[in-house]
Amino acid sequence: MTESATDMIIIGAGIAGLAAGCYAQMNGYRTKIFELHNQPGGLCTAWQRRGYTFDGCIHYLFGSGPGQPFYQLWQELGAIQGRQFVHHDQLTTPYQYWQRIYGRAIYNAEEIQESGILIDQLEQFYPGIKADIEFVDVATPLSYERYTGNWQGSSCGWLLNKQTMPLLITGLPKTLPGLHHFYQIGQWVEPGGSVPVVAMSGRNIIQQICHEDRKTFMTTIPQ
Repeated sequence: MTESATDMIIIGAGIAGLAAGCYAQMNGYRTKIFELHNQPGGLCTAWQRRGYTFDGCIHYLFGSGPGQPFYQLWQELGAIQGRQFVHHDQLTTPYQYWQRIYGRAIYNAEEIQESGILIDQLEQFYPGIKADIEFVDVATPLSYERYTGNWQGSSCGWLLNKQTMPLLITGLPKTLPGLHHFYQIGQWVEPGGSVPVVAMSGRNIIQQICHEDRKTFMTTIPQ
């Protein structure tokens, strides 16, 4: 695609950028996406170790199941056809600690210790599972920082608290003063973050652009 054949340039091939590209093309815009990393997906990433694929993000999909608010969004993006949702709990960990020990032997030792604690807990629910585990890999906030460049390996741009909760209603600006035809999307302008919210961020901005261009916003659901 030549530069003259591009209607829209999207910086970042995370979920927000990919969703924006999909909805842009649904509405007749020609797009080009630029990504810093050598693979798309942003925080929605996975990696392989010794023949196993480790999922690093898909667990954060609240509101995406059948009958829930984001289900149609994923249908339109062709992401859930033929797939099943599994509900998990989630553990948190402090970035500052991992940053302090990164590059030292204690970093790897701590990863081994954390995985051991989790495996021991699993053993209580599923006796004998420890003996069946062939390989273990641990991702820390530093891992996500390397993959995505996100500040402190953050999986959400804005933690919801008393100060940021009102932003769910008022929202954050999607444009910058003096910079025309430029729009911001993704977790850093969507309080609360998460994979579904940033995908909706991509959808919403194309809907806004269509409105500004006096076009009817269209969606399709791939079979």
